[in-house]
Amino acid sequence: MPAAMSSDTAPSPTGSSAGPLLGLDGEPLRIGVLTSGGDAQGMNAAVRAVVRTAIRLGARPYAVMEGWAGAVAGGDGIRPLEWD
Repeated sequence: MPAAMSSDTAPSPTGSSAGPLLGLDGEPLRIGVLTSGGDAQGMNAAVRAVVRTAIRLGARPYAVMEGWAGAVAGGDGIRPLEWD
């Protein structure tokens, strides 16, 4: 029976030991999640999958509210997303 792996030898979610996704500034990569805003089947599940995958890989996902207008305006139109 193989020995249990210690936490320092556990594989990362990507299958490599590369560590978290980092941006050019050395900080965790920030990802904006923006949709068209129209009703579409499966969008909640797609956004949830993007957010949870980003978090698992060490990136910081953000919701961009009100489509491209929210991206341009910034401020309160861009909110951090968490697992839930």
